[in-house]
Amino acid sequence: MADLETRISECRRRWEAAPGSRAFIPLADLLRQAGRTDEALVVLEEGLSRHPQAVAGLVTLARTLAAAGRPVESGEIAARVLEHDPDNLAGLELAADEDRRRGDLVAAIGHYERLAELAPDDRHWPAVLSGLREQRATLAAAEGAAEDGGFATLTLVDLYLAQGYNQKAEAVLARLAVERPDDPEVRRRLAALPAAGDRVPEAPVVAPPLDRTGRRELAKEQFAMWIERLRVEREVAP
Repeated sequence: MADLETRISECRRRWEAAPGSRAFIPLADLLRQAGRTDEALVVLEEGLSRHPQAVAGLVTLARTLAAAGRPVESGEIAARVLEHDPDNLAGLELAADEDRRRGDLVAAIGHYERLAELAPDDRHWPAVLSGLREQRATLAAAEGAAEDGGFATLTLVDLYLAQGYNQKAEAVLARLAVERPDDPEVRRRLAALPAAGDRVPEAPVVAPPLDRTGRRELAKEQFAMWIERLRVEREVAP
């Protein structure tokens, strides 16, 4: 830890000596590694205001937001990274992590497939892909069996919950409650579902794809919104 603090001090001196440079990127990344995410975000806000197209800075921002427990914003910045550099490994991984968090297996698999193509010697991506494809196949089979059989099962509920599809799980449990009104396990599971405000958002409806200009404008808007949110947070902080 002492070595990390020494490196932070050195990077801060370099950045303060040249505030218009990109020395803010390694400084922010070291602050993130030290768990000082609030400080890292302040550094990134200032640095990216001067270098909004710095892909390495955006990657560091996405990682820092994720470390700060702000995965939705992290995913937005990862999308901006991929707008600038579609084959950026860190951007693809961050986007895939957000896909998995939302339970969007199709999008996650797509990103991991690209990672496996770009880094064929990395054994991690094929292993992740295999697991995700197995999950997708299991879920599809369970859904098909439930549809063919005309009844819902607690196994299907478990699969939905594992993938983050809380609303689907609730719908299946509601059907089970009708089919099995005296089943205490069904009532218990229904009551145990997270409250609406605590739920992980489900995969959104996919809008028609934007053209290059539309994607660029959307990315700029998302980045501007993030800068404004951080500015407001700093103003209202005690």
